[in-house]
Amino acid sequence: MTELTKAKRLALVVRAEVAMIRADQATERAALIDRQTRPLLDARDRFVKLYGREPDLGAPGDAATYGSLIEATARGSITREMVEAAASAADESAEAAHQAALAMQELLAAWDSNDARTPREWVGVDTETLDRAVERALEEA
Repeated sequence: MTELTKAKRLALVVRAEVAMIRADQATERAALIDRQTRPLLDARDRFVKLYGREPDLGAPGDAATYGSLIEATARGSITREMVEAAASAADESAEAAHQAALAMQELLAAWDSNDARTPREWVGVDTETLDRAVERALEEA
């Protein structure tokens, strides 16, 4: 395999770090929205506890019972927009985690087996240089 230039090694490390940061941010957003919609899961858990199975939302009786449990649990605090936002945030979080995994795999595939123990050592830059590169990349997106 040909030796990568310092610039290419830096780009790989920055891409991986930025992807991990974005994945963490997406996970935090999803967790915040998940807390807001938690009563939906609580209502499902109550249904399962009462009936020993998941609700079949295609069955009118189950749908009505589940709806009542949601209303009792959420007390009208959950809107359709909140559920849509939760679904979107979960999708965003999953995609960001996937992109981070791909970036890490690309970095590992390129990282030759020299004695560098950290990505910064492998690139051959100081911490400040790496941090500035990551900050610039985050600002550009």
